[in-house]
Amino acid sequence: MWAVVVVSAVCATAVAAIGFAGSYAALRDLALGRGFGSFSYVFPIGIDAGIVAMYGLDLVLVWLRMPKLLLRLVAHLLTLATILFNAASGDKPMREDPLGSFMHGVLPLLFVAVVEALRHLIIRTNRLVLAAESDRIPLHRWLLSPWRTWFLFRRMKIWGITSYTRMVAMEQERTVYKAWLQHLHGRNWKKEAGAAALLPLTMAPFGMGVDEALDLPRKQQEDDDRRRDAEQARIAAAAEREEQRLLEEEERQAEAAIRRMG
Repeated sequence: MWAVVVVSAVCATAVAAIGFAGSYAALRDLALGRGFGSFSYVFPIGIDAGIVAMYGLDLVLVWLRMPKLLLRLVAHLLTLATILFNAASGDKPMREDPLGSFMHGVLPLLFVAVVEALRHLIIRTNRLVLAAESDRIPLHRWLLSPWRTWFLFRRMKIWGITSYTRMVAMEQERTVYKAWLQHLHGRNWKKEAGAAALLPLTMAPFGMGVDEALDLPRKQQEDDDRRRDAEQARIAAAAEREEQRLLEEEERQAEAAIRRMG
């Protein structure tokens, strides 16, 4: 694998160098033809340097776990612009010579592919270092079941569930639990099961699992007991303070009576 990494790095560097060299010549000639004058010699450098800077900053921020979507969008827009400029720099218009236009614009696409591979590597490495699960919903799920996937995605974002694997496991538990209720209570299972048994389905939009939802009544009862005990303790403390106040008042009255008798 180290040999593959070394060969890939060398080839990626060669592709980037060749791509930028060819892009410079093509964009310079295109700018000269469009009346840029002497500025046409630095125009390609500005475009290509902007692409490298935007992608480089994006990779650095991803490495620091502070990704900025705007940088990536600007880099993609600059790449799209240089692809179009390169495709339009041929001797013939793009409609008359689509193959030649594609040949002019294919190298920037390879550069973008290399950068995206690096970005993916950095993201995955950060996740492994942090020991955190943060999975995206696979594209095939969006295509095969878009409506249900949207609700899955909505719950993950609203309630901060970063693991797609965990969310799928929670959905499977709910589906099995729902089938079990239908098996126990028959056709009118929603009416016969009772509110407590339906808690996993009721609390599903709030990102709760089956066991967590079923444990809610016990937790609520414990909270009620704690609040009741605290209230009783507060009342007892208040009664004790009042009794102490009355005793002190009686003592003061007795002392005052003794002084009067003296």
